[in-house]
Amino acid sequence: MPRLVTDAERKFLLEDLKTTGLKVRAMRGMLDRFRDKWCALESESTWLVDSEEAGVHAFLLERLEAYGAMLPEEAARLTVDFLRSDRDRGRELRFDYVLCDDFQNMTCAEQTMCCLLASKQMMVTGNQNQTTRIDNLPPHPRGFEDFDALRHDVDVFTLDTAFANPAAQRFAEAALGEGGLDASIRSARTDDAPAGRAGTPVNPGERMLKGGQSGSSQNGGVRVVSWNNPDEELNGMTKYLRFLANQDPENFSKNTLVVVPNALWARSVGRLLRTRGFSVTTAGTGVSFGGDPRERDRCKALTAYLKLNLLANPADPMAWRCWTGIGNYLANSDAWGSFFAFMNEHGLGLVEALNLASSQDGEVSLRSSALTDAYREGVAFIEANSGRKGFALMRAIGAEGLREFADVFDALAGDESAGELFAIVRTMALFPHFIGPSDKLRIMYAPYLCGLEAENVFVLGAIDGFYPPRDAFEVVSTEGERRSRTERNRRSFFSATSKATGSLTLSTFSKAPLELAEQAKMQVSRVRSEGGERIALVRPSMFLDEASTAYPGFTGGQQLMMEHHLA
Repeated sequence: MPRLVTDAERKFLLEDLKTTGLKVRAMRGMLDRFRDKWCALESESTWLVDSEEAGVHAFLLERLEAYGAMLPEEAARLTVDFLRSDRDRGRELRFDYVLCDDFQNMTCAEQTMCCLLASKQMMVTGNQNQTTRIDNLPPHPRGFEDFDALRHDVDVFTLDTAFANPAAQRFAEAALGEGGLDASIRSARTDDAPAGRAGTPVNPGERMLKGGQSGSSQNGGVRVVSWNNPDEELNGMTKYLRFLANQDPENFSKNTLVVVPNALWARSVGRLLRTRGFSVTTAGTGVSFGGDPRERDRCKALTAYLKLNLLANPADPMAWRCWTGIGNYLANSDAWGSFFAFMNEHGLGLVEALNLASSQDGEVSLRSSALTDAYREGVAFIEANSGRKGFALMRAIGAEGLREFADVFDALAGDESAGELFAIVRTMALFPHFIGPSDKLRIMYAPYLCGLEAENVFVLGAIDGFYPPRDAFEVVSTEGERRSRTERNRRSFFSATSKATGSLTLSTFSKAPLELAEQAKMQVSRVRSEGGERIALVRPSMFLDEASTAYPGFTGGQQLMMEHHLA
């Protein structure tokens, strides 16, 4: 049974594909096309007609078969094909009842798969206005919108009341009618909220100081805080979070989500929160046990992951392909191209061929020594560490001190075998989720809030270039591309803000050092000089303007600090 390829392992497949002579941009375009067609359940006979594309497709599937792997975008399609082709076996795998939440976020293939798995009743829930693209797989909101039209005897229930904080829900629905959002889908309870700028929300600090229950949606509100620059925002907001946590030390962290726009903000916020005494998890930003495999010093997490993989399953071809590619600027894709001829000539699988080649004198194919040397090193590591468990095992693979493994360390009992530990780590890599103690403060990206809610939601970095990302403004993009990117991010942004059952706080800033602005891909409106330094001026997110009727203006960061004696 083939297993799923992780994002880090995909990089090695891309290096293999480069040996076909394709330019990187063309290759990525083809892979995106394959993904979209597979997810849409379109028959390959109808779209795989170009000879060059067909050649790349055949090469990709040949390599995946040799590696005992499949791409995540293939999984649902292959499952659908199996369920349709082997109905007897398919019946054995079915469930009487299947319930799918956020059905609009699934691909067409995933939606079809879920329907085929239900033998008695299928129940779906969702909101097409909250359609979110997750893990780069194309969602299929029409599958939810037309669910009853395409099937017989479907009972439709419309939940017209939102159970989140009315003020937060009002904010989340303020942009209805903007590009791509259906204004007819509106919850009745938002009308109970104060009317925009005329109302004054109660922030979480005020709610706690007044003795109310933490997260009481009745007293919650929406606040938008404006800072001068990123340093002030990050320092000020983390200081404010510490103040709020001190008011309710037992519940605040586990009832709070901190939404960040990118990896740079996630690392910065996480570091500051830890210095302020918080226990933090960044699993909600997606854990990538990756790095740049071409340089050993830049892929320590990937190396640790592969060591654990090989200890848990020494016969995993994909793991050996990746392990033998670390430290080479081509990930040894050229050596593998020649080595496949040796494998095919002897009718051997990948691991068998590596074992045989390692026992031979000299090279069996061009640069095969690069592969066999790495293989011997891996075998020696397995022999030396196969009996280790728990913390000793984590130290042996080099995971100690790596932020990617921090949550795993916190969740360990200490006696986990390599197989048990790898199951935890691999699941984190493929399906981001929270493990370990439940009292950690959760740092997340907006799309990963699907299916979650929290009493307190904080959205940091609410500027153009982050929400929406900078390519929504780029002149080199077509109007259609800019509109699509903006609409996709609008749905994700406002869906995330609707998850607040108590208070919703958003944070923005007005300028940043130009170097940081370029590094973080902020949308720069103007550049000026301050004290000999080039400063980029940035704007609050366009989404804040779209929702301007749902909050009472901006609160200055220094004002917030003074309110709570934090200045």
